Amino acid sequence: MHPLKIFLKATSQTQAEFALKVGTSKTYINHVITGFKLPGDDLIEAMIRESGGQLTYRDFRPDKADQFDRIKELEAQNA
Repeated sequence: MHPLKIFLKATSQTQAEFALKVGTSKTYINHVITGFKLPGDDLIEAMIRESGGQLTYRDFRPDKADQFDRIKELEAQNA
């Protein structure tokens, strides 16, 4: 089950309620949950903020999260 769906169930929120809070549509939230769409960085940021950090970047884009982790490691090595 998608982490966003788990979060919505745990917080007793509908997709429509959460969509309104993060500035998107219920349909788009549904597409994210079903894997039909990958959210952009701005929407991911809004969802993380609205969840109080319960959702993470990795929940939505594990492929990019791994890349960001590698970049952070390289930056730390070269700092």
